[in-house]
Amino acid sequence: MRALLLCLVAIVGLLPATAAQAGPPPPGPGHADTEVVGGGPAGPGEDPWMAALVITDRFEPNPFAGLICGASFIAPDAVITAAHCVEGATASFLDVVVGSIDLLPAEVERLDIRNIRVHPQNNPFTGLFDVAVIQLVHPPTVPVTPIDLVSPADAALWEPGDNARFTGWGADETGVPISRLQEAEAPILADHDCRARYTGAHFHGRTMVCAGDVGPGGGLISPCYGDSGGPLTVLDGSRPILIGLVLGGLRCGDPNYPAIFTQVSALTDFVEPYLDPDSVPERVQALSAGRRGPEGRAVVVTWRPPAFDGGAPVNHYVVTAQPGNRHFVVGGRARRLRIPQVSPTRPLTIGVVAQNTVGQGPGATVTVRGAPTP
Repeated sequence: MRALLLCLVAIVGLLPATAAQAGPPPPGPGHADTEVVGGGPAGPGEDPWMAALVITDRFEPNPFAGLICGASFIAPDAVITAAHCVEGATASFLDVVVGSIDLLPAEVERLDIRNIRVHPQNNPFTGLFDVAVIQLVHPPTVPVTPIDLVSPADAALWEPGDNARFTGWGADETGVPISRLQEAEAPILADHDCRARYTGAHFHGRTMVCAGDVGPGGGLISPCYGDSGGPLTVLDGSRPILIGLVLGGLRCGDPNYPAIFTQVSALTDFVEPYLDPDSVPERVQALSAGRRGPEGRAVVVTWRPPAFDGGAPVNHYVVTAQPGNRHFVVGGRARRLRIPQVSPTRPLTIGVVAQNTVGQGPGATVTVRGAPTP
């Protein structure tokens, strides 16, 4: 899909610094309310779940050189975005900003990232499962309202022809970056119509959904660069429901090619663990142990953190060694432990359990053989 489908990351934000400086300049007063492709300014308080993903060291003084993507709060300490927005990025490389419809350093709160979790089935070449959940070090101090996620049982909330809404700070139809959050509505397209328009691309109706005002007299309504990962919503009565995440399209506002969104109902199993309330961590990964020192009288244990920490940081690990019922407690950043004074001939079974503020997760064990008796 990547050969045909343009993911709508703010490309100027991903270029090296020297190239980014050659990109579009920040908007002056005359551009403060310019529209995204076919959209208009969003009202204050309309989107209390909306956030932006920015490059940490480029957001000030020019936020438009740092903007990468949109994101949505799904819990007080977690946001959802597109996987291609965070491809190859570390937690320290990015910030989440929230708290204002104006994407200006003086108006928003910047939040440090704790973990970036990409869907294990994400394929950057086909666009499948293009989703990531970002866990924050701390929730924002400004009020946010996490958005409700669509479930597989809610598919009846929309059908082809129904309007859906998307928001973002991405470029407008002139390619100029904007400071104020923009909104637009576009009709949902039937899967077969979208598939026919993207002949040769990998459109998957089970994991993707299309929206756009296509055909004669249509177009000029779509997300654009910088809007990737942002929300596509419909109403359940008066309650907004998140049904999609901006994935990409052929061109911004092209009347023949609708925008493609990752379908949230296909992501339930991956996303639900990050919703409140928090739970205990999963098992530690890659647990191993080996003897060290003269005659193997010490054992070194190593592990990797759980794939999912339960939504709350792991604050310590409990390590047990049997026989002997020996217990050790190490901090949440620990990845190894040396156990001294063990029998060189008897097998030793070691268990490691991760614990967060909710409690202890399931244990993982490994057994180290004893040396043979001469």
